[in-house]
Amino acid sequence: MKIKALIIALLAISILSCSKDDDNSDSEDEIKITGTWDLTEMNYEGTTTINFEGIPVPVNIEGVGEDIDAQIVFEEEPNTVNASGTLTSVVTITVLTESTTEEIPINLSDFITSGTWTLSENTLIVVDTEGEEQTFEVNSLTETTLDLTTEQEITYEGTTVDVTMDVILMRQ
Repeated sequence: MKIKALIIALLAISILSCSKDDDNSDSEDEIKITGTWDLTEMNYEGTTTINFEGIPVPVNIEGVGEDIDAQIVFEEEPNTVNASGTLTSVVTITVLTESTTEEIPINLSDFITSGTWTLSENTLIVVDTEGEEQTFEVNSLTETTLDLTTEQEITYEGTTVDVTMDVILMRQ
């Protein structure tokens, strides 16, 4: 159950990732990032260690977004970001040699509804309405495609998971 909750927390980071962008020159790229983007692909993986009766046990987590119907809107002056829509996160959790796969429905508005963004070189920073800051690497930003990666350390109920997430968005 703890792992399932971690997965949901990871998905929240995915959602934030979807709402992050960047490129090489500030003002030109900020203009490019503005608009409505459809989330088309989400993949993530993470690792952690849990203790079972005092014995450390490695846990691997892999996930992919399916049935994606989600959008991220970047506006400027002021630089705001809003997310909406749904997806299903298909998560595979492997403990030692045993794996289990779960499908978790995600409503983006449960995790991020709005925030602000800044873009500097290949770094996109999004700050949500609660002041939480997320940093993303922009792998590619073109007129039609936004490819983002984030590495996060997420702590949930005392368990820390190191996560790498890749997100691809297409401009509407």
